[in-house]
Amino acid sequence: MTQEALLKVAEVAAILAVSEAQVYLLIQGGRLGCHRITRRRNGCIRVSRAQLAAFLEATEAPAGEKPERKRLPRRRPYSREVMEHLPPPPGA
Repeated sequence: MTQEALLKVAEVAAILAVSEAQVYLLIQGGRLGCHRITRRRNGCIRVSRAQLAAFLEATEAPAGEKPERKRLPRRRPYSREVMEHLPPPPGA
């Protein structure tokens, strides 16, 4: 590896216009490569420009293609039988 500057998580988040938490999730999910400087609790995570470029190439969508939206399943309300067995709310 050449002597290129490694980016901090905050810098990557600023480039991608996302939160630092989202960058950590991308790293944890294996979608964004990184360098772990130490394995300790307060270790550092750095991302090279090559890793960031590879991530951007892998996630590029063709022009005119709508992005895929992930829909969460609807949460169903409790059934009447379940509600009858729950204690009454405080103050009721």
